[in-house]
Amino acid sequence: MEKKDMARFEAKKDTLTYSVFLGLPLLLLITYFFSLKRALTAEVWSVGKVAGFALIGLFVLTLAYTLYRFFRDTHYEINDQSLVWVMGFFSRSISLDRIQWIEESTYINSNVRAALAWKGWKIGYGAGYEIFVSPEEAEAFKRVLEEKMAAVKDAD
Repeated sequence: MEKKDMARFEAKKDTLTYSVFLGLPLLLLITYFFSLKRALTAEVWSVGKVAGFALIGLFVLTLAYTLYRFFRDTHYEINDQSLVWVMGFFSRSISLDRIQWIEESTYINSNVRAALAWKGWKIGYGAGYEIFVSPEEAEAFKRVLEEKMAAVKDAD
């Protein structure tokens, strides 16, 4: 498929999202490095202590990077066949012919949340499934999605 057939929408990010997805990794890294600094001043070192700090450091860095990528790379793509949402390393898609309805909603009222904001669109698909998305350009997203859905229904 060519890029011109795809519409890409960045996810809207609220203030709370910024504080969680950027603040939490920063807090984890700061806590880890202060713990490491304190441990380095200790006089007694063992292989277990070094290995433990190395493993914890690897875990903290991996978690921080995953949260950062989740925050930075969340977006939605609408092509001629499907709606795709990408969140960091993860992605899922829904075939446009399975989408039944779109309504404005809030984060709290939604089941599956592929969003980083409190307001957006709840999309019903399949046998009672829902997903919540929050594109920055909400109205343009809905318009493009409805146009692509109409084209799929007309083709059938």
